[in-house]
Amino acid sequence: MTTATKAKAPGNGGNRTERVEDAAKARAEAPFPGTGFAFAPGLADLPSYEDILSFNRENLDAMLAAGNAVAKGYQDLSRAWFGLAQESVEEALNAGRALAEARTIKELVDVQSNLTRVTVERAFVESSRLQDLSVRVAEAALEPFNGRVTAAVERWSKSAA
Repeated sequence: MTTATKAKAPGNGGNRTERVEDAAKARAEAPFPGTGFAFAPGLADLPSYEDILSFNRENLDAMLAAGNAVAKGYQDLSRAWFGLAQESVEEALNAGRALAEARTIKELVDVQSNLTRVTVERAFVESSRLQDLSVRVAEAALEPFNGRVTAAVERWSKSAA
């Protein structure tokens, strides 16, 4: 008949198996020393498969909503850009006609100065409008994730408590 004997660890007293078990228990109780986070003591505290599935389904829904917001925003931005391009072409044609109709150098300089002033003013106004539209698209795309981040933080803080 054989009996299992526990080997003594050199220099520490106690046996190696007990020390390993004690270290594993201490690590399970406080896996991240100094942080206050610890693993749940039992399987009953772990989320169920349905909870995990529901949580991930909500994350997927948030991703789809964000994707839809980006697609719609891209469509709005494209419309704005193409509208701006079309208006710019029309203005350039009108300016070309006005330049061709100028009878004196003074008229030509006046038309060119007016064209430059109008173009620069429009560039500032339109760039501001496109920037605002871009910010709204980014906010709309990130909105679905705000709730999910909050839900994740609440979920993990409850698990850690």
